[in-house]
Amino acid sequence: MERLGFGVEENARRLHRLAYVEQRLMFIAAGHLLSVQEWEAKFLLGRHLYEDAEHHQALRTRIGELRRSEHSVDAAPDPALAALMDEAIRAQGGIELLTGIYRRAQARVGRRVQGTRRTDNPLVDYSTGRTLRLVLPKKRSMLSPVSVTWRRC
Repeated sequence: MERLGFGVEENARRLHRLAYVEQRLMFIAAGHLLSVQEWEAKFLLGRHLYEDAEHHQALRTRIGELRRSEHSVDAAPDPALAALMDEAIRAQGGIELLTGIYRRAQARVGRRVQGTRRTDNPLVDYSTGRTLRLVLPKKRSMLSPVSVTWRRC
C-alpha cells in the first residue's frame, strides 16, 4: 500500500519536536548523572545521554536538509512541551527521575518515531526514514532493560 507521507513543513515540524525532546533528555541526564547513586542507573544514564546526543544531531542535520534552520531546533516547539521538559529536569530522587525519563519521555519518543515511520513515504522521504531507522532500534534497546527490571518490582 502506498503512503502519501508528510509535506516538507509537517515533516520538519515533527522532527523538530523529536529533536527538541532528545536535546532535553540529554540535558536531564547530564544534570542528574552525578547525583544518581545506583551504579546501574548511572551507567544507563551515561550511555543514553550519548545516544540521545547522537539522535539529536542526526535529527538536527535532517531538519537542516529540509531547509529549516538547524538552530530553530533549540527553541521549544510549543510552551506545553517546554513546561513538561522543564518539570522533568527538576525530578527529585532516582525513582522520579527514571520514571520521567524512561516510562514517560523515552517511551513517548519511541512511539512517535515508530508512528512517523509507519506514515512516512519511504520512496519520497527516504532520508527522514533513514534517520529514524537509526533512532528506533536504540530507543527500543533503551527501554527493554528498564522495562524488564521494573516488571520484577
